[in-house]
Amino acid sequence: MENELLRLFANQAQQILLRIEEERLPGDGHWRADLAHRLKGSARAIGAFPLGAAAEAYEDAVREDRAELDEAAQRLAEAVEQARRVIAQLL
Repeated sequence: MENELLRLFANQAQQILLRIEEERLPGDGHWRADLAHRLKGSARAIGAFPLGAAAEAYEDAVREDRAELDEAAQRLAEAVEQARRVIAQLL
């Protein structure tokens, strides 16, 4: 069951990242922040705390319309890839 949970998480994280990386349009911050929030909770639930922190930083940047949104998105992408690498090693 643990292996299946990790596989599902890795796939979900990748799908969320792909949605977040779509071209930004005015007014789409709400669903982007919601996706990051979902990823944050899932990451923390499986112990991927660095990814949870990166998702939280991105969520906050979106909700507060901060200038460093691109940097937060990049850190989130890196954290997703790191988590996926660790999961692949565990499996």
